[in-house]
Amino acid sequence: MSDRAPKNSSDSLRTAIESVANQLCAAVDGKFDFRVKVSSPDPSIEKLQMLINFVLDAARRSIVQQQILNDELRVAMLQLELSCEKAEAANQAKSDFLANMSHELRTPLTAILGFTDVLNESANDDQRETLDIIHRNGTQLLFIVNDVLDLAKVEMGTVHLTSGEFEIAPFLSDITEVFAVQAQRKDIDLTFYTRTSIPKTISTDMLRVRQIMTNLIGNAIKFTAKGWVRVQASFNPAPENFLQIDVIDNGVGMPSNAGDHIFEPFSQVDGSVTREFGGAGLGLTISRRFARLLGGDVELVSTKRDMGSHFRLRLPCQVTSSTEFVEVHCGESQDATRQGSPAPNSEIKPLSNLAVLLVEDGIDNQRLIKHILAKQGAEVTTADNGQLAIEAFQKALASDSPFNLVLMDMQMPVMDGYTATRVLRDMGFQTPIIALTAHAMTGDREKCLNVGCTDYATKPIDPKKLVELIVTTAMPQSATTLT
Repeated sequence: MSDRAPKNSSDSLRTAIESVANQLCAAVDGKFDFRVKVSSPDPSIEKLQMLINFVLDAARRSIVQQQILNDELRVAMLQLELSCEKAEAANQAKSDFLANMSHELRTPLTAILGFTDVLNESANDDQRETLDIIHRNGTQLLFIVNDVLDLAKVEMGTVHLTSGEFEIAPFLSDITEVFAVQAQRKDIDLTFYTRTSIPKTISTDMLRVRQIMTNLIGNAIKFTAKGWVRVQASFNPAPENFLQIDVIDNGVGMPSNAGDHIFEPFSQVDGSVTREFGGAGLGLTISRRFARLLGGDVELVSTKRDMGSHFRLRLPCQVTSSTEFVEVHCGESQDATRQGSPAPNSEIKPLSNLAVLLVEDGIDNQRLIKHILAKQGAEVTTADNGQLAIEAFQKALASDSPFNLVLMDMQMPVMDGYTATRVLRDMGFQTPIIALTAHAMTGDREKCLNVGCTDYATKPIDPKKLVELIVTTAMPQSATTLT
């Protein structure tokens, strides 16, 4: 009996363990929704069974919790996806709204500013003064439109920087001279000079730097009734290697607590400033954001009510042992460092014998642009939409008097300029086509070029720049086809 008892006990234990193992095989496959049940008189087996069931219960709770978390994560991901879609839709709606507003504002501004210039040609002194007021306010409205668009581009991350090397001293001197007449009218002494030697050239986006400096100098003159505005350039050597441009005035100044809030969009110092000087409060916002995109900054160094303000633009410089430095003393002209061009001969008409097809649905802008081009010697034919433009183009070609250039408005009824340009290119015509549009958002230029336009000009048009663009774009030869 003593020999058989251990054997029976051993067999019972082995049987119990095998039963537990067989039941646990389900857990290997990831199934934990069961409990181990083993009948055995051995207390160790009972303890093992309890421990395994405890682990199985914990595993089940963990799986349920994980399923809940997974479900919550899926819901969160769906909500995030929907939020992203809504944000993208809102962003696109904002872009579309700004593009349409740009078009709707720029189109009438083209006629207002353009015909003001036309009337100025034959106006007397009293009329010219009135026309100057109209032109000045129209230009101010255009600046506000441009500022709103620039701010939108920065916020949407669609500002494209184009770096290039240019001479900084002549550049700053040119900008200062642009404001010379405006400063003289207010009896303001406007000067530019260097406080230290500065690098002769700097590599950055000249267009954005020009916008920043135009805002800073323009503000200094606007908020100075009489006195002076100083534009000073200096260089902070290594380890900083920063070009520093200070714009200082003795104008109305601001409260000492003006701080960074003046760099916030649509911010003004106070209501009285808004009423007295006008402006949308976007210039400093855009200036700072452009400067930071360039790796620098714009800051308010100091200001005091009725004592003036001091703003500073900082730009990074790449300086090597071969970098050339220059200085400009107060009152020194940069004219000697620039190559002058001979004064244009007013008798020369740069567009003489140039056949131009002007495609424009707005009758006011059509009359204005035709007047500008005809005055420079061009023979202008007009079309009110893209379909009529194609018919006029084919008719001119059939009569052996093809157009040398097409000015194409892009937003028109019946057939827009994008479609008309694409059709003309598909027909094989290689005549230069300049897109003439009030759309000025990021990507509009590329959109025009992608459909086959040769170049791109925005409204309101600058008559001089438009003529120069036509001269450089149009070849005085007959239109040809690929067929």
